[in-house]
Amino acid sequence: MSEIDNDRFCEAARLARAKGSDVIASSPMILADDTTLAHRIVLRDQGDQFVVHTQIFEGSKSYFEHGNYFPKRKGEGTLAEHNRIELRKAWVKFEERSRRILGMENELHDYKAAADVAESIIQSLLPEDEQERAEAISDDYMLESNIDTFEHFTGKDLRKPLPDPDDEEDE
Repeated sequence: MSEIDNDRFCEAARLARAKGSDVIASSPMILADDTTLAHRIVLRDQGDQFVVHTQIFEGSKSYFEHGNYFPKRKGEGTLAEHNRIELRKAWVKFEERSRRILGMENELHDYKAAADVAESIIQSLLPEDEQERAEAISDDYMLESNIDTFEHFTGKDLRKPLPDPDDEEDE
């Protein structure tokens, strides 16, 4: 980005703040080059919704594209909790998109994928009957240790069998 373009960007950012911008978080700026305009990922609070946008800077103007929308509800009590939940969802999307434009690894996704594989392997080793499952775990120190470690890091309980989907249909 040339010094003139940088000055225009700074002016656009200053104007956005002066106009009461609804941006509550932003990623670092990706500077313009021969093929792209300067841009960043922003999390916005638009009153009735949270939005994750790409903010694009062109000269002294900026505009928003590619939105992910997380609507708020009106009211108090449990509705306020719903709005916190929507903000958390928006923040996850904001972080995901910010990491992507910066070319950063998504380590959390990698950990979740590894945990899913580990859970599948452990589940395949265990009997479906709860009593048989408890006996199999207590009889195999290594399996018990692996389950303890898995449960510690994931918060999941593998000692109880997974619910049978056929049983849920009968109810």
